[in-house]
Amino acid sequence: MQVIIIVCLIASISVQSTEQRPEDVVKSFWDAVQASDWAKCAQMVHHQSLSKSRDRANRLAKVLFEMDGGTNLNSYFGVIRMEDYEQLRDVWVLERMFPLMYFPYTLEEIQNALSYKIIGITRERDDLAHILYRTDIKILDSEGKRLKVARIERDSKVIGIRYDFKLPDPDDERAEVISVKKDKLSWKILLADDVFNTIDTMEKNIAEFNDNMRKLAEELAKQQKTRKSKRAVPRR
Repeated sequence: MQVIIIVCLIASISVQSTEQRPEDVVKSFWDAVQASDWAKCAQMVHHQSLSKSRDRANRLAKVLFEMDGGTNLNSYFGVIRMEDYEQLRDVWVLERMFPLMYFPYTLEEIQNALSYKIIGITRERDDLAHILYRTDIKILDSEGKRLKVARIERDSKVIGIRYDFKLPDPDDERAEVISVKKDKLSWKILLADDVFNTIDTMEKNIAEFNDNMRKLAEELAKQQKTRKSKRAVPRR
């Protein structure tokens, strides 16, 4: 009996020593974001957030398909038909959305300048924890002074694009919170609602574009019908 108890204690200690802490998961997540490893990021997300992200993606996929019958849907999700999109796994769909949600971090200049620091943790329950952290993006000008706004330009043969990003104020003492929750035996990331803002804005803008194009088509069809009816009037 004593041997069995000792073995059980040793096994328990071994499991506890290898279990990731909530703050370790957050660190791994930010490392993956900084490396644009979106597949790893998606694998680290809690199933509750996966469900929310799929709802957002479904609305985006719908307006993308309505836009041109599949071309833009294919650009974002790799499929042309909505039937094929519906068969995609939630984690894979989130992987394709992450670059849109974390767009600034896909730029090399931002990635290289990004740093983060975990400054606290609160365990609300045994399966729920909140990690307090602060991120910083430090980019210097030619004189070695810290920039407040980073201007990043991308040129191509067709068009040049310029991005202006407001950088964190080093004197701002506010911090951010990221929550993690147990998903079976592993800690997983709970995505905050505001990370979906870009997706929601895209969906809204595309829906408005589709609506305007529909109204334009209806107006052109109406004008064409009017012209035909006028030509059909017999002369006296």
